[in-house]
Amino acid sequence: MKPHPALEGLKQVVEDLVKAMGISCELVLHDLRDPSCSIIAIAGDVTGRKVGGPLTDLGLRLLRSGQFEENLIAYPATFDGKPLRSSAIFVRDESGEVIGVLCVNIDLTYWMVASKLIGELCDTKPLVQSDEDVVETFEVNVANMLKRIVEEAIEEVGKPVSLMQKAQKMEVVRILDKEGLFLIRGAIGYVADVLGVSRATTYNYLSELRNSEQSSPSAAQVN
Repeated sequence: MKPHPALEGLKQVVEDLVKAMGISCELVLHDLRDPSCSIIAIAGDVTGRKVGGPLTDLGLRLLRSGQFEENLIAYPATFDGKPLRSSAIFVRDESGEVIGVLCVNIDLTYWMVASKLIGELCDTKPLVQSDEDVVETFEVNVANMLKRIVEEAIEEVGKPVSLMQKAQKMEVVRILDKEGLFLIRGAIGYVADVLGVSRATTYNYLSELRNSEQSSPSAAQVN
């Protein structure tokens, strides 16, 4: 039985369409006039079927019910234990009657393995057990890093530098010391300029804070 011209046209491009779609893909063209041997073209090797093979159980149910209103796109299926992503595109004649189905079956086996590997690669673990997320920011140079960390410390204190008293400026220095900023060469001078104090004053703030920390009960050694 000769296929309908609409099916004949699709039949000619099935092979090339599979090549365009790449690995793990299968295209199957069904002629619905004879469900027992509906496959008139097939390319790709996912289900192992051949021309002359029958319509699937889903195809039979659709054919029986006549429910061809919308194409079925990206529904889950399985074959021989393999997970598939399948689609069924209905082919109509000039009167609108469904005469065939172009089915797309993609074997997800390798894609799921790749997805798992990518998921594991992108999964990050906190450095410490904490309710707070560990955030790491990458800067292109030291100047940017100094500027950002100092601005964040000032924002945390919550008062413009022009209105700060000694206590607030020392709090900024304390936050920056905790962040390790003073391990960076030139940080003392930069912070002094931002806070509007001398380098010596900034050193004094830092010394006072560290001495206070060392003499606090929490810092004392317990025997």
